[in-house]
Amino acid sequence: MSFDYIGLDSLARVNLLVGLEKECGVSLDPTAAYDFVTVRALSEFVWSVVSGTPMDIKKVLEI
Repeated sequence: MSFDYIGLDSLARVNLLVGLEKECGVSLDPTAAYDFVTVRALSEFVWSVVSGTPMDIKKVLEI
């Protein structure tokens, strides 16, 4: 499900990332919510940052 589909505007996306940074104790690039445009893709990206596990970006973005 895309962030556009669920109605998140740019401010809401930035706030989401700020909340994730605080909750997970990591630093995320503000563009992540635009690079990873679905809930699943962003969650996989955040998990890769938190866990230090490499992410297969092509698989996540379904390229």
